[in-house]
Amino acid sequence: MAWTKYVDYALLAATTVAGGAALGLLGVPAGWLSGGMVGVAALAAAGRASILPGLLRTLAILLSGVGMGSGLTPATLHTLASYPASLALMAVALAGMVAASYPILQRAPGFSRPTALFGAIPGALSYVFIVAAPTGANMAQIAVIQIFRIFVFMVIVPLAARAGVDPVLPVFATDPLCMTVLFVGAAWGLGWILERRRVSSGVLYAAILVSAFAHGTNWAPG
Repeated sequence: MAWTKYVDYALLAATTVAGGAALGLLGVPAGWLSGGMVGVAALAAAGRASILPGLLRTLAILLSGVGMGSGLTPATLHTLASYPASLALMAVALAGMVAASYPILQRAPGFSRPTALFGAIPGALSYVFIVAAPTGANMAQIAVIQIFRIFVFMVIVPLAARAGVDPVLPVFATDPLCMTVLFVGAAWGLGWILERRRVSSGVLYAAILVSAFAHGTNWAPG
């Protein structure tokens, strides 16, 4: 029946919030993101996770892109310029991790090349999932690898590192709601243009560009 899909969407939303809240309350870095993904992965393993309708999926991608772009602030740019050697070493390490894990995953039973590639990329979780989706990669296999990586690096390691240390809760400025709505609207328009020009994941890149420009020029405070 038609109403059952709305029940499935409600279950999906409730599971996402519950997983995010659980890790968020534990103080896990990016707990709302990783916890929500763990919750949805568990729901998918039980065969109950529904695919979001196109409009909600696009909105989720836009909000993710705006969040990614908001990290590019004048202070961030200044910090990047202060550590060129560290950034160069990080780039080498990243390339080394991908180069080491990609051939292994590619030889694993049932792994296609796109699946192995996006499973091998560490970090940038939202970006990896959004970019991998149109390539035909097996999203379930990527999710298993990425969520295991999250579990190790964002649950076990931070909790162990903070053992016996008083937690510090940083306070960040936030953008007004009307400004976020403006970013989403502008990114939607730019993303439509990029998609028409056959730019893969154009909506995501548009949201990142719009948000990065606004925050990098110090026009947006959050």
